[in-house]
This record gives sequence, structure tokens and C-alpha cells, in this order.
Amino acid sequence: MERIVTTAIAEYRAGLYRKAILSNSHTLFVLAENNFLCGDVLCKSGRHCWKLRVFQKDTNTVAFTLSGCKAKGFCFELDSESSYRLLFKSDCGSVLRLYNTPDNVTDIMHCEAL
Repeated sequence: MERIVTTAIAEYRAGLYRKAILSNSHTLFVLAENNFLCGDVLCKSGRHCWKLRVFQKDTNTVAFTLSGCKAKGFCFELDSESSYRLLFKSDCGSVLRLYNTPDNVTDIMHCEAL
């Protein structure tokens, strides 16, 4: 729930739709969806390989992929109607840190081999 005070217009997104509320003198309470998967891949000094993939569970298609050899941040918006699984493959020098994980990411797997 977000609190928006004394705003002429408040725009927000609900699913696939963009909505707006108009007010000149009221406090507006808006239910905002939070479908962003955000985090960082942290690496120790030196070159370390890692790969992050997010799959749709029902079709097993790749929705998001990211790979590298150094520390990197990411943020990706997921479809609220689908369920996902996350697979993080890395060597022993890389770690995945998630800051925001939507409820529709139901499986998070880690494998220490590429």
C-alpha cells in the first residue's frame, strides 16, 4: 500500500493496465503491485563465472537471463499472471543476493558448477 498525499493526479499500474486517480485535497491509498525481481551477483576478487536464468514454470521458456564474470546488479519485471523458477549457476566465488522476490517466483535453485 502506497500513501500519496495532496496530489493532483496519481498514476499507477495494476496488472497490464495503467490507472490514474485524481484529487486536489485528499489522501489517496493505492494498492501498488510489486512484480520486480531485483538483486546483485557478488563476486570475490578475480574472475568468477556465473549465470542467472528465470524460467516460466508452465512453458519452461526463459523469461530472463544474465551472465558474467564480475559483480553485477539486475532488476526485471515479471508477469504477475505466471509462475517462475530461478536457476543460479556459479563457481565457488560468486553469490546471488536477492533484494526483492515476487511471490510468483516459487523455486530458487543454486548450482555451483557451470
